[in-house]
Amino acid sequence: GNRWAHGGMAAVLVDIASGIAIALQMEEDGRKAIDGTIELKVNFLRKVYEGDMTATATVVHLGKRLAVTDVDVTNKGELCAKAVATFMLSRSKTLTPEAAKE
Repeated sequence: GNRWAHGGMAAVLVDIASGIAIALQMEEDGRKAIDGTIELKVNFLRKVYEGDMTATATVVHLGKRLAVTDVDVTNKGELCAKAVATFMLSRSKTLTPEAAKE
């Protein structure tokens, strides 16, 4: 039968997809450093089952210090979660050892 997957698996996918989407957009602007996730909100719409899950992230805001994504998570072809993630961006254009200490 179908086994449920822990909702945390979907949350991890949201975080990863968001980070990749932001990094790709930042690369176009010549910036490279994301300091980290500062907020992650996931609304589960239906059960998540083991197997293929897909997270599709869209960057809805890319500022100097914050980036926000809107994310859809699908499982077995159905929308199972909607999420919003907020990331802190580095003040420097590139990640240097000095910038990492800030």
